[in-house]
Amino acid sequence: MQDKEIENIILLCKQGNQDAKRVLFEMFSPKMLALCNRYLNNMQDAQDAMIDGFIAVYDNIDGFVHRNLQGWINRIMINTCLEMMRKQKKILLQEDNSFADADNDIEIDNPERFSKNDVFNALQTLTPNEKTIFNMAVVDELSHDEISQILNLKKTTIKTTIYKAKIKLRNYLLQLEKDRI
Repeated sequence: MQDKEIENIILLCKQGNQDAKRVLFEMFSPKMLALCNRYLNNMQDAQDAMIDGFIAVYDNIDGFVHRNLQGWINRIMINTCLEMMRKQKKILLQEDNSFADADNDIEIDNPERFSKNDVFNALQTLTPNEKTIFNMAVVDELSHDEISQILNLKKTTIKTTIYKAKIKLRNYLLQLEKDRI
């Protein structure tokens, strides 16, 4: 879809046009459902969060100014998922600076040797806090400042959590590789 078409859909949504809201939903719902499922790890919760997120999108569409529409919707979905996790007490955020000065460059050479399923299983080994912050930083590409602001945590806690998550993921994948030999 071209920028003019998207601008028109946004304008119609701002005017309360139900067909435009449906088009917006159809455009973004597959990606947003995947995003919500990545955070919540439960398809029913992900569907509920996505619907709540789209309600928030429609409620706040008047505040949207022309910029990255998908990024704006992503942020609303992430916030909706975080709120659901807090209500379900699945995420208990607390400060952790134990690795604040550690080299945050944990890499695996030739990561393409692992399947998507391998990586998915590795992600399941993370705690809810680690998985949430890792998703925000690595998958959704939010800056440490943005994550810190959204979660109301210090940047050092964000860095520490990402570092711990990367170590766990690397160790899981290396052990998986060793077990295959």
